[in-house]
Amino acid sequence: MKKLLLFILSALLLFSFSACGGMMDDGRFRKIVGKGGETYKVEYKELYDGVNALYMIDKKKRVVSVQIGAETDGSLETASLDYYEDGRLKQMNYSSAAVDVGYFCYYVYNGEAAPERYELYKDGDLLAKASLDFDGEIDGVILTEEGKGLIFMPYYNAKTETFSHVFFDENGEILPEIVRTERTPADDKNFEDLCRIDMFDVNGRIVLSERVYEGGKLLDCHKYVYDEKGLMIKDVFYLSGYLYNISYGYLYYISYFEYDESGRLTAETAYFSEGDLNYVRSYEYDENGDLAFENLYLGDGMPYNKYEYGKNGTLKKKIDYYYETENICCVTLYNDDGTISCETEYDNEGNITNQTYYDENVNPANNAN
Repeated sequence: MKKLLLFILSALLLFSFSACGGMMDDGRFRKIVGKGGETYKVEYKELYDGVNALYMIDKKKRVVSVQIGAETDGSLETASLDYYEDGRLKQMNYSSAAVDVGYFCYYVYNGEAAPERYELYKDGDLLAKASLDFDGEIDGVILTEEGKGLIFMPYYNAKTETFSHVFFDENGEILPEIVRTERTPADDKNFEDLCRIDMFDVNGRIVLSERVYEGGKLLDCHKYVYDEKGLMIKDVFYLSGYLYNISYGYLYYISYFEYDESGRLTAETAYFSEGDLNYVRSYEYDENGDLAFENLYLGDGMPYNKYEYGKNGTLKKKIDYYYETENICCVTLYNDDGTISCETEYDNEGNITNQTYYDENVNPANNAN
């Protein structure tokens, strides 16, 4: 994969510049010469797991290009930077090889060495205005109507010469800094070529979790919010969008989590984007503090299913209900190892319509109809 990434980066460089001015022993560029004869230094850096960056630096020691590639699929994110004659950063153009969407960042100054704000444009339309503090770090953001929702901002700090990704939620609040990512296959039989990308903050907590197709197109995204104790208090779920790391999606629902004094989850309440109740999930514990019951109710208050747990949190029984009558539809019993032992189905009058027992290999042993 590293060879694939180097090949893609090298091909892009050769397309943009006329000649190579030096190679490292491992075949990577040390220096390149632009079409106008200017010489640029090339530096490589591993940003985080499986993601590398290539920096091009001019004679004035300014970064003029940043190219980021993922070893897993070779996808590229590219940022080119332009400066005023006095060395202050003027603008940054951002693009991705995975999708035909371009971003343009324009830095605004007020007689200071560091910019006071910058403006983000998407395909020529203003998307957001971000204010910057004295050190050039993002201090706040104002999103346009088009920018409402989870938004990704490519950002370059000229003072510290660092390139980073900054995420904002639907209210324009900055999400925690992402320091690590993990890619794992998404276990979903309904979608092929799907992987899950979890993004972690400095405390090791997942703050973003995306499911993307192999080509980079985003399927859905969860944004997690935590309180001062580190407990998850909100899960904001978005559907659709553009691609990995550019998280435009429409809000589907928001889940809120409640805990008791011992930090045990007691309730989860989810609302659709319009404000209507989606579902309520409640949790009950025994005298030892172990989870005993889990109940799921739909938005109209009707019970949907109930789970009963035994020692060590093992599932013992699951009860499913008919939607409109609240009568029991099915009762499933489980063994200590979590496998199904018996499944009993009922009609709306409470009569058993089918009963299936399972052997140690979870094969139907006999049926009672």
